[in-house]
Amino acid sequence: QPPSAASIPSLGTGCPKAVRARMSSWIACCVQRRALTDDVGRGALCDEAAVDGLVFHDCAETEAELQTMSLGRSSELASKPREIPDHLNRDCTDLHVAQEVLKKSRDEWFRRMRKLRIEAEAEFESEWANLSTARRMLKANIGDAQRAVKMFVRGLELRAQHAQIFRSLRCEALCDVRIFGRDLQGHPVVYMCARSQNERLGLVRDQLFVTFEAACRLAGDMGTVAFVVDMHGLKPHLNLDFQALKATSDMLGTVFAERICRITVVDFSKAAQAIWWVIKQTLTPTTREKFAFLSEAQARDYFGELFDSDLHETICRTFSINRDPGSTDAARAEHASATTYGAPLAWSS
Repeated sequence: QPPSAASIPSLGTGCPKAVRARMSSWIACCVQRRALTDDVGRGALCDEAAVDGLVFHDCAETEAELQTMSLGRSSELASKPREIPDHLNRDCTDLHVAQEVLKKSRDEWFRRMRKLRIEAEAEFESEWANLSTARRMLKANIGDAQRAVKMFVRGLELRAQHAQIFRSLRCEALCDVRIFGRDLQGHPVVYMCARSQNERLGLVRDQLFVTFEAACRLAGDMGTVAFVVDMHGLKPHLNLDFQALKATSDMLGTVFAERICRITVVDFSKAAQAIWWVIKQTLTPTTREKFAFLSEAQARDYFGELFDSDLHETICRTFSINRDPGSTDAARAEHASATTYGAPLAWSS
């Protein structure tokens, strides 16, 4: 929002320079001359002549963004399809709606805690329950604020139930689930290996949640995460726990709503179809479209386009060692440790 009018004496020489700069940035970032496009009547809701060709955009958050918005690129756009930067591709009105979603979610959370006579402040995660999360909830619910509040509160409940692992980001390592780098677009990439799983899904899911949470923190408030799920060596009986599948889907659909950019499933077997059928029922059509099912050979080529040479070599070596009949659990664990991005998130039992 703009600086309070009461706190600004004028925009002339008597106004502090910093305040004038803030006010100028606020005005300029909401209104911009038609420099990015010649589209006439694109979503016009008012008289074109009355506004003298002005185009409204989302507020810039930094001076660099403001500078980018001010650059005229008509000649460039005339030669290729129009691409709008992410910070311009947002509705100015969604900030107000997101603020309302955040307020109502907090109010509902504290109301429930009072009813249960629980000290709400001790359980409330202010770092997670922020405006960015509210915007993700709105996006996940296609702008439906009421459903966004319901999802937000459910996410708070789940984070409270798993407060220890979310705060410590530590858990027991029961399989190979790790962050192993960033793709060329900067998304953290999480690798999951089915062959390494020797425990039920209900025991493994904490490791999945911890790894996903750490990847989200790397991605930033509105960033997304890519997944590589290597299904070679899957043991279906360890994952046919419908209660655990439902609980996992519930977490992914609330706490981690709109956090996935891509899920690549490698060597998807017929034995895994029952698991996929259960999971698919809980996914929105948009999320389903983020899944890609590839063979190992296809995945090697595919990741050659998404990863730099070092990360591509790492994923190819990982595929090879996991498919080597002679590789031992210790050798695979050593490889996983050596190719983990950042500090390990789990300890060995």
